[in-house]
Amino acid sequence: MKNPKQSENIHKYDNKIIYIYINPEKPDAKFVKPYKTYCSFHDKNCTHYNCDFVADALSRHFNLPDLKIKLAKNFFEMPYFEQERLRISIDMIDKLQGKILDIGCGSAKYHFLFNNFEEVYGIDADYKAIEIARKRNPKRKYYVCDASKLPFEDNFFDVITCFEVIEHLPKEKFGELLSEIKRCLKKSGIFILSTPNKFYLERFIPKKGKDFDLAHLHIYSIFELKSELDKFGFKVQKITGINFFIPFLRKLVGEEKAVKIKNRFAKIFPIFAGTIIIKAELKWP
Repeated sequence: MKNPKQSENIHKYDNKIIYIYINPEKPDAKFVKPYKTYCSFHDKNCTHYNCDFVADALSRHFNLPDLKIKLAKNFFEMPYFEQERLRISIDMIDKLQGKILDIGCGSAKYHFLFNNFEEVYGIDADYKAIEIARKRNPKRKYYVCDASKLPFEDNFFDVITCFEVIEHLPKEKFGELLSEIKRCLKKSGIFILSTPNKFYLERFIPKKGKDFDLAHLHIYSIFELKSELDKFGFKVQKITGINFFIPFLRKLVGEEKAVKIKNRFAKIFPIFAGTIIIKAELKWP
């Protein structure tokens, strides 16, 4: 039988795809819904997140043994804004070749987009996700490790990507991560970064805005990111964005048109976009 006090925090979804993040840093956080197809879950007993453990963790935490969850197992099951973020990021490196490292690769569900590279590497702290990545891409190399201590030689990679990772790290760890990225990148190597934006307009709506960062430890603005990248010798080549907050737009023009309009505004005004995407080049060793 469901526990009403626990289950009242669970939202009903029209969309069957639900994303769950388990973050042991904030075990007291609520089960919330920052986006329509996006939710966060926190369990102090879990030190990693992946498809295999999510349903069990939710059932245990909320006493919901009959809870059924469908998780996106590949790129095309991901919500549209996630697909669009990855497509834009990949377009930035579409003509590049050589060796690429994806930091925080998870189960590598989108690594088929890296087929122009001779060697593909990925790292993640989740050993179960890495096991899935290895099965999915047996000819590529995946490691379980700390992103601030990369197990690679100096000047090894032509490209390094880091999608939706730094917001899950304490602020002081970002510098350590950039130092390691700088060490492992070849001179004139490319670094692609994506992360939620501190100045996304919807964050400033009372009550609603507080739900955005329960799974995040630090959120950056474009100015902070450019400053940190500059300290470590990176020259920003391009900044763009995904998702722009326009109230009631979906009701006015429909879901598909709303997404296109929001992304168009996000590219023009990335300073207020939901997600920031930055392409930078390493200029000095």
